[in-house]
Amino acid sequence: MASESTLKPVFLGWKRPLLPLAAEWLWRAYPAQDQWDLSQVTIVLPGRRAKRQFGDLLTQFANQHGRTLDGPLIITTGGLPERLYKPTDPIANEMEQTLAWCQVLRAAPSDSLTPLVATPPPATPIAPWLELAGAVRRLHEELASEHYSFGDVAAELAGETPQEMPRWLLLDKLATSYDQTLASVGLSDPYAQRRRAADAKICQSPGDVVVIGAVDLNKSIRAMIEEIAPSVTILVGAPPEESDLFDEWGCVVSQGWIDRTLEIDEQQLVPATDAEDQAIATSRIVSDWRSQFELDQITIGITDEAMIAPISQQLVVDGIDAHAELGEPLIRSAPARLLSLVVDYIQNRSFRAFSSLVRHADLHAMLSAELSSNAAEGDASAASGNWLIALDRLRSEHFPLRTSDPLPTAAADRELVGRLIAAVDQWLQPLLASDAGGEVRLADWCDAVHTILASVYDTRRKSLRGVWQKRLGQALAAIDSAIDRLSSVPQQLELALPSGTIAEMLVAQIAEVRLHQPSAADKIELVGWLDLALDTSDALCVVGLNEPFVPESVVADPFLPGGLRHRLKIADNDQRYARDAYALSLMLHSRSASRLIVGRASADGSPTPPSRLLAACSPQTAATRTLRLLEELPPRPSVASIWTTDQSSSDLPIPVPTAYDPPTILSVTAFGDYLRCPYRFYLRHIAKLRPLDDTVVELAANQFGNLIHDALEEFGKTGPKHSTDLHEVEACLLDVASDLGRQRYGEHPSAPVRLQITSALNRLKLVAQRQVERTHQGWQLWAAERQVDVQDNAVLMVDGSPFGLKGRIDRIDYHPDNDRWAVIDYKTHAHDPFKKHYKKTTDEWIDLQLPLYRHMLSALGIEADRDSVQLGYFNIGERQADVRVNIAEFTPQLYASADIAAADVVRGVREGRFVANPDAATNFDDYAVICQTGSIEHLFADQEEDALEETQA
Repeated sequence: MASESTLKPVFLGWKRPLLPLAAEWLWRAYPAQDQWDLSQVTIVLPGRRAKRQFGDLLTQFANQHGRTLDGPLIITTGGLPERLYKPTDPIANEMEQTLAWCQVLRAAPSDSLTPLVATPPPATPIAPWLELAGAVRRLHEELASEHYSFGDVAAELAGETPQEMPRWLLLDKLATSYDQTLASVGLSDPYAQRRRAADAKICQSPGDVVVIGAVDLNKSIRAMIEEIAPSVTILVGAPPEESDLFDEWGCVVSQGWIDRTLEIDEQQLVPATDAEDQAIATSRIVSDWRSQFELDQITIGITDEAMIAPISQQLVVDGIDAHAELGEPLIRSAPARLLSLVVDYIQNRSFRAFSSLVRHADLHAMLSAELSSNAAEGDASAASGNWLIALDRLRSEHFPLRTSDPLPTAAADRELVGRLIAAVDQWLQPLLASDAGGEVRLADWCDAVHTILASVYDTRRKSLRGVWQKRLGQALAAIDSAIDRLSSVPQQLELALPSGTIAEMLVAQIAEVRLHQPSAADKIELVGWLDLALDTSDALCVVGLNEPFVPESVVADPFLPGGLRHRLKIADNDQRYARDAYALSLMLHSRSASRLIVGRASADGSPTPPSRLLAACSPQTAATRTLRLLEELPPRPSVASIWTTDQSSSDLPIPVPTAYDPPTILSVTAFGDYLRCPYRFYLRHIAKLRPLDDTVVELAANQFGNLIHDALEEFGKTGPKHSTDLHEVEACLLDVASDLGRQRYGEHPSAPVRLQITSALNRLKLVAQRQVERTHQGWQLWAAERQVDVQDNAVLMVDGSPFGLKGRIDRIDYHPDNDRWAVIDYKTHAHDPFKKHYKKTTDEWIDLQLPLYRHMLSALGIEADRDSVQLGYFNIGERQADVRVNIAEFTPQLYASADIAAADVVRGVREGRFVANPDAATNFDDYAVICQTGSIEHLFADQEEDALEETQA
C-alpha cells in the first residue's frame, strides 16, 4: 500500500492506547485473506519495549480473527536509516570512532587545540586524550543527527558571535581528518553515511513503512523519511482536531505544547515525601486497583531509575513480584562485578582492593579449593577455608598498604596471606604479564581477560542449574561481546595503552549494557518514562512526576548552551518539554485509571520540586496545586503485607549461654568486664567472640598502647633501666619502638599509621624524662612485664575453693632506701586510677585489676604487706603534664570490699550468671548486634550524662 507523496500523519485518537489502535489500522489497511500478510511492511517504533509489545499485539489480533500472521519487520527508529540505504563502507562502532578522534586530536599541534581546550593534555598519559575524544565524538554525534556539521555551526555563529568561530572551524578541520582516519582503515562514520545518502537522494524504501508514535525524530531521520515519503505512513496517537500540535513527520511542535493547558484531574495527583513514602504510596495504589485489574493490566512508570529498588522491595513485602523493563545493569552481574574488582586491584595493588576482590563469591570458591588442596600438613586455616579470617586479621593488626610490598615480619598470618597473594597473582598472571611493559595492545589485553574469566567460570557454570545457569551464561555472553568489540578494533586505530586505561574502557562499556529477563503475567511491570506513552496497560501509576526527571533539562553544556541549541533547533529544553507534555497527555487520555505520584525528594535525598508539566494550567490552579503537593501529608492507610503482625516486639531472642565448663582461672582484667556486663563477659571470655574489622585504617587504642607497652617491656628487660643518662634512655626507647613499628607495620606503613608511630615516639621521649627522674628519686625498675599464672600460686580463695588468677604486670618498682614496692600499669591516657576502679557516687567497684595484683605479690617473690604496696598507673598521655606515675589512694577498707566484689564475680562465673546489663551498651559496643542495642539511643544518653556532669560541676 502506498500513501500520497506528501507526508500527512494519520491521527488515530487517544481514547485508547496507541498500539492497539495501530493494529486495528493495519487490519483495515492490509485486509487479510486466508493469511494476514504484512511481510512487505516495515513497522518503525520509538523503543524496544513498544517493538516487542506490538509484535505480540499483532499475533493476538490475527488469532482473534482466525488468521495466521505473516509478520512485518518491526524495528526501532535508530535502526531505520540503515534499512533505507547501503553504506559504502562498514560503519565504525562507538569505540572505533573514539579511537579515531583520539588519533586526530593527538596528531594536531598542541597550540592549535587551544580554541577547543585551554590547556591541551601532555602526550602521555593517554587517558585525558581518550576523555577529550569521547566528548568530541558525542558532540559530533549530536550535531550530525540533526544534519549539522561543525562548519554549519561556525557559519551560524559568524554574524552574532564571531569570537566562537575559531573553535568550530578547528572542529570542522579535525572532522575532515577524522573521516580520513576512518577511511584509511576501511570504516566510515554512520552520520556521514546517512547525510550522504539523504543529500544524494539514494534512499530506497524496503516496501511500505509505517511509523508509529515517533514524535521526536531527529533531522537526519526526517530527511531520509522525506526521501521515501510515498511509501511512508505516520500514525499519531491524538485526535484529528489536535493536528496543529504536530508537524508533517508526526513530531510534536514545541511552541504548541508549551502554550497548551494539560488536562490533569487533581484526584490523579498523589503527594509523597521521600523514596520510602513514594514506594508505600505506590503499594497502596496497586492494592486499591487489585479488585479491578489483573497484575498484567497495571504498569508502574519510573522516572528515576534509582526508585526501582525501593518500589520493588515494597511490592515484594506486599506479596507482589515486579519485573523491571529497564533490565538489570550488566555491571551488577557476578562476572562483571568480578571484572570491576580486578580492574580496581590491578590499578594499585592495594590491600583494600585485594580484600574486596577475594571476597567475590566465585573467586572465593576457586581460591578456597586451591588453597585447601595445596595446604601444608597442620595448616588448619588454609585447609578449612579460614584464610579470609587470616587476611582480615593481618589487615586489622598490621595495616599493610600494597600486596606488592613485603608483609610485616611480625604478622602471625604472614605465610598464609602470602600464599593467598601468590594464588591471586597466579590467576591474574595472563593479565599482569600482558601489562609487564607498562603499555599493552588491546587484543593482547582482551585475550588475557578471556583467560582469567574462563578459569573461574568454566567450572562455575557447570555447577549451576536452571535460571541461575541461564543468567550467568547471559552475563558472560554480554561481557564476551564487549571484550570482542575492544579486541576487534583495527590495528591502525589501536593505541598502546596502560592496562588500567583499557580496563576502564571495558568497564565503561559494560556499565551501559542491561540484561533483560522475560516478564510474566503474575508480575507487575516497572517501565521507564520514555516507554510509557506507548504502553498498553489499562491502569498506570507514574512515580516521580518531578524535576529534574520530567521533563529532562540540559544545563551548562560547554559546547552547546541553551541559546545555541534553540537557534539550531536541536534537542533543546523546549523540545523535551513538548515531547513529555504530549506523552503525559496521551497517558492520561488513554488509560481507564491513572495516578501521578509527586515526591519531595529523590532516592538519594535530593529535593525534587513538582514537574513543570503540572504548571501547564491557569496561574491560580498552578498555585493551589503546588501548595497542596507541598503541604503536610495525610497519614497513609496501612497496607497488609507478608510482614503484617499484631506483635509489639520482635521474636528474635538474644542468644542464651549454653551449658559450659566453668573456668578455674581468669585474667585480672576480665573481672572488670564481668562487673560492667556479665553477658558481654560471657561472649568475650567464655564464647571467645572477638570483633575483627578489616576496614580500619589506623591503630586502635589497644594497638597504639601495645606499641608503647612492648617498647617499655623491652627497655625494662634489656635496656639501660637504671641509667640516669636521659639521652641513653631516650635513644633506647626510640630505637626499640621504631624496630617494633617496622616489624608490625612494614617499611611503608600508611600515612595514619606513620603519624601514630610518630606520636608514640614523642610520648616515649616524655617517658624517658620521667624514667630518669624516677631513678634519681631512688626507685629501681625491678621487673618488667612479669607474667603470673595459677602455677605461680596466684589464687583467690572463694567459699573455701581456690580460683586462679593470671595477668601480666607491666612494671614493678622497688625503693631500697625504705623497702617500698610499687606495682604499676602502663596506660596511654591520663585517667586517675582510683576513678577508673571505684565509683564513689554509688560505692561500687567498676574494675578490679589493680586490687587483684595484691594477690599476686607472693607469686612474684615480694615479701611485703600486700595492702601497703603502691598500686597505680604510669600515665602516658598526649601532653607533658599527662605523663607521670599516678598512685591510687586505696584504703585497707576498700581493699577488703574489692576482695568481696572479686569473690562475687567468681561465684557468678561458677554459677553461670550472665545477665545482660542494659547500661553497658556504648557507641563502641563490640556486641551491639548480638545484644540488639542501638547506638543512637546511647549517643543521646551519653550527651545527657555529660550535661548532668557539667550541671553538677
